Parts: sequence; structure tokens; C-alpha cells
Amino acid sequence: MKRFTAFLLLALAVGCGSEESAPVGTPSVPVEPPSPPGTVTDSPVLTQPGHQKGLPATVAQTRAAILEAAQLRDYDALAKLIPDSGFTFSYGSGDSAIDYWKDLEAAGEQPLRTMGALLLLKHTRAEDIYVWPWAYDKDPANLTDAQKQALAGAGAATVEQLDQMAELGHYLGWRLGIRKDGTWTFFVAGD
Repeated sequence: MKRFTAFLLLALAVGCGSEESAPVGTPSVPVEPPSPPGTVTDSPVLTQPGHQKGLPATVAQTRAAILEAAQLRDYDALAKLIPDSGFTFSYGSGDSAIDYWKDLEAAGEQPLRTMGALLLLKHTRAEDIYVWPWAYDKDPANLTDAQKQALAGAGAATVEQLDQMAELGHYLGWRLGIRKDGTWTFFVAGD
């Protein structure tokens, strides 16, 4: 919880002060030369928990509710946000997202921390679904080291896992999707 709180404080500090978001990274991360043609150039940025540009109001409301519930570790609030059908949380691991996430926590993983951290990164759009992180529709082979570190820091995947995904040609780390109408459709990793 202390790590998550520190992460949120960092996110607020980075996101405050202007309408523009600052790029992820610390002074210890070297500045990279321009990317060659065909590489991912999206800079992963942290955003303020209450605001993210380009979201319809319905998506922004659901994002804010998920973010708050994840920060508070409020499984009851998360359960109320999960639709009765059409929600993906795993590929074959039970019938309850809440039970699955609790099992992951019991095994030492931090799905709610990851859930909240992903929602502080930029999003992308896949038809009528807004997806976090922005890397969802990117080829991991084209990610910069700084982008990999940002994803790993959010708990989306380890750098080693991202390197393995690069061999497959598509992102399979943790991702969260909300339909344009505000329906939460998935929070899942793998394939």
C-alpha cells in the first residue's frame, strides 16, 4: 500500500502544474535519440487521477470509479462496476473476477495496484473501447527502454515479459478496457 501511495503521489506531482502532462522518467533515465521510423513514439505519461484528455464523460466516470475502488482496495465497489456478462478477467480461471484477484493477492501479486497504476498511464482506443495502457495496440518490439520501464513500474508486465512479447509481436500484459458507453469490459493479462 505504501508503494501504491508513493506512486500516486508521484503521479500527482508529475501531472500538476499545467494542462500538459510530463513524460514518465527520472533524471537517472538517459535521454534517448529519436526513434527510427516504424517504432512506437508514444511517450507514456502519468495523468492526474481525476483527469485524462480524450475520454468521453461515461468512460471518465467509470475510470474514476475503478481508480478510487482500486486505491481503496474496495472489492465491493469493484464488484458493482463489473457487468453481469461480457467481462473478461482471465482465460479460464473461475467465474468470479473478485475471487480471482483475491487469489492473485494471496499468491503475492498486486492486481489492484496494477489496475490503479494502469489507469494513470495514457490510453489507446480499439474501436469503441478505451484501453489502458497505451501499449495495448503496439508491437512490444518497438518499445523504448523508458516505455518498458514505465509499463513495468505500473505492474503491466516485467521488462523480461515485454521482451518475450516482442518475439510474439503483440502486447499481452495487464490491460483494462472501458466501452464508450462506460461499461467496464476487461481487466486481464495473457491470452
